[in-house]
Formats: sequence, C-alpha cells, structure tokens
Amino acid sequence: MFKWNADRGLRAFRFQYAAFIADIADWFPEFVNRESPFYYGTNAKECVSYLAKKSTKMPEETFLDSVMMKIYDDTGSFPYNAEDVACDSIRWIENYVKPGADYDHLDFDHVWNSCSIKDHPYGRQKAMLDLGLVPSFNGITEHPSDDKVLKSLLITEEQYKDRVQQFYNK
Repeated sequence: MFKWNADRGLRAFRFQYAAFIADIADWFPEFVNRESPFYYGTNAKECVSYLAKKSTKMPEETFLDSVMMKIYDDTGSFPYNAEDVACDSIRWIENYVKPGADYDHLDFDHVWNSCSIKDHPYGRQKAMLDLGLVPSFNGITEHPSDDKVLKSLLITEEQYKDRVQQFYNK
C-alpha cells in the first residue's frame, strides 16, 4: 500500500492502513497472522515508554515488538489489540474529549479522568488549570494534545512537573 501511494506521489497513511489491517484481522483472521508484531502509533509508543525502558541500544521497533509480544505472552492480547489499548490509555491520561458540537454541552474545566498521575505534562490536565497556566479549557477548538500547552508557555516538562509537585504537596 505504501508503494502504491509513493508511485502516485501520495502520502502513506501508516496509522490508517494499520487500523484497516487490524479490522481484517478481526473479521477475516484467516488472511492475517494475528500474533505478528504490528505498527505502533505515537500514543502506543508513549504508553510503552511507561511500561518498559530500553536496556540496550536495540532499534525502537525491536523494543516495541518485544514489549508487545510480552503483553501477548502474559495476557493473550494480540499486538494489534494491545496497540489500540495502549493508545486509549494515553487518551484517558490526557483527558481527551474531542472538541466540537457533540461535546459543547460539557464543561471542559470539570470533566476529568480518575488517573492518579497528577503531573502528566501532555493533553488537558487539571493541574494546568489549578496552576493558572490556562484560564479555561472551555471554548477550545482542538484538543491540546502532546505538549501544546507547555510549548505555548515556553515551559519544559521538568519545570511543569516541579510546579505540580510544589502545588499539590503544599
């Protein structure tokens, strides 16, 4: 699929192709080796970084595959399913709610997950409000994923984490 796109001067949409293959694995498992390693998106990679640390200079893909295969060995979750769960966990930690008409009735300053991680520097975090780093999350037109808030304030992750620790440990 990548070659077909490249031959026509088009972008290769790795994540979309991976999702398509995962659907085939679910609906037509006879056409896919469901136990094989998978493509890991940005959120899955971030989640894996919380689960394990590379102890050698192995390539990132080899490291990710080894963690996902360990998850498969331990739980029976195929790597393509574990990738999806890993992505969802990051969306949960980042308090992801898609801005737009479907959710305009929500007060984005009061809708939070129950995660015990208080100093996560990415996404929409209650600590960002508590510290006065953002006046409100209401009226946002796109989810402040990754470190958009910190970058807009020229604050490093370490500085943010220090501020959060000081604020909550008064």
